[in-house]
Amino acid sequence: RLAPDVSMQTATAEMTSILEQLRTEYPEHHRNPEIGKLVPLHDVVLGNVRPMLLMFLGGAALLLVIACMNVISLLLARSESRTQEIAVRHALGASSARLVLQFATEGFLLAAIAAAVGLLLASWGMQFLTSLLSADMVSRMPYLQAVGLNFRLVSLVGVFSLIAALAFALTPVLRMPIFAGAAGLNEGSRTSAGMHWRRLGAHLVVMELAIAVVLLVGAGL
Repeated sequence: RLAPDVSMQTATAEMTSILEQLRTEYPEHHRNPEIGKLVPLHDVVLGNVRPMLLMFLGGAALLLVIACMNVISLLLARSESRTQEIAVRHALGASSARLVLQFATEGFLLAAIAAAVGLLLASWGMQFLTSLLSADMVSRMPYLQAVGLNFRLVSLVGVFSLIAALAFALTPVLRMPIFAGAAGLNEGSRTSAGMHWRRLGAHLVVMELAIAVVLLVGAGL
């Protein structure tokens, strides 16, 4: 454990000097020159499993992207049936800000529920996996006792949930004719706009399949 305000280079030089002193005092045990080498405990603990952890993290990120694209596709399909409803509400006096607030509330509520369920399932999963460890393994790897929910994990989930909520809120806002006034009631404009968004939905499906193939190949490797 490094003392306060002591750099790795200073500690390494001090360890080397101690070894030189030991070599002088006990030459029969230190015939060859030796140097001190300090390695961070973080590297010792994660040195061999870091690539695997990064692979798991990348797989989880791809899975999250697929899930978000799925929800966005469903929101696009749902907004298709709400186009006339929103246009009528706008024509009857509902302000654009109020309609945008409604979609934002729906998006943030959806993301909040998903984050809460995800944290609950993650907590249960970590408890189950740690219960599979023997007492001997835990004694040899005491850092496993700290596996579980913590502030950094919850904060990270909050950040990703906020990004997802913004995407969920913007999807119907950009889709709906909120700022088009009575034009949204026109069947022709709705049809052309619907074709545009249906093509976007088809592109999202293609992207989902491509990411799923990458995820599947990575898991197989």
